[in-house]
Amino acid sequence: MEFNLLLNEDKTEIALLPEGVFREWVSKYHTVRPKKNKTLTFQEFKELYLAVLRIDQEIPGTGIIDRFIVDVTDAQYNPLFPVTSFHIEKILSLLLLMAERRIRSFPRILGLVESMMVASGQKIVAKVIERHLNKLLSQLSNNQEENRYLISWILYFLKSNRLTTKQTFSVDDPILQSIQSNKCKLFPSTKVFKLFRGVRSTRKTGKLLKHLDVFKPQ
Repeated sequence: MEFNLLLNEDKTEIALLPEGVFREWVSKYHTVRPKKNKTLTFQEFKELYLAVLRIDQEIPGTGIIDRFIVDVTDAQYNPLFPVTSFHIEKILSLLLLMAERRIRSFPRILGLVESMMVASGQKIVAKVIERHLNKLLSQLSNNQEENRYLISWILYFLKSNRLTTKQTFSVDDPILQSIQSNKCKLFPSTKVFKLFRGVRSTRKTGKLLKHLDVFKPQ
């Protein structure tokens, strides 16, 4: 009122408070969520995936994608769905599409991709993953400032798993420089603290999903 401004009606919504701690997306997901540690066929995996996207579209900004990743892996972070050279192209395309829907879930999605690659043990699967991620890296590198978060995770994934980084580009961000060179570029002269550990050394201590599972005691 002081500045003679009005609320934009398109950005204003009146909503009822939920009862207690009820979350609508949890209720909707419960109807499609598989039993714990249930092995899924590719078709079951795809149907669950599509259901998650539908719920995410209806109720955006929830943790349903992270919950989905937990439910399609076992306690050791192994995939509970078939990972073969026949299915890998389709599954990888689906997961990267899901990553576009929720950028915050991108590291966990990469963690699931890593678990797929390890579980498969096939070079052809690793090559398909390498090709897809390099293609995405090439697209993202056209705007490093806006995409440095995604670029940093892709670079880490490729380097920590000894995959080839085919995209060559110069970076100014010290975090990207550290991952790309595998040397600390963050306050390199200080001896008081250490902010960077080699990507392969980090990989040896466990899978990416394990590192990201911050609420599970190790």
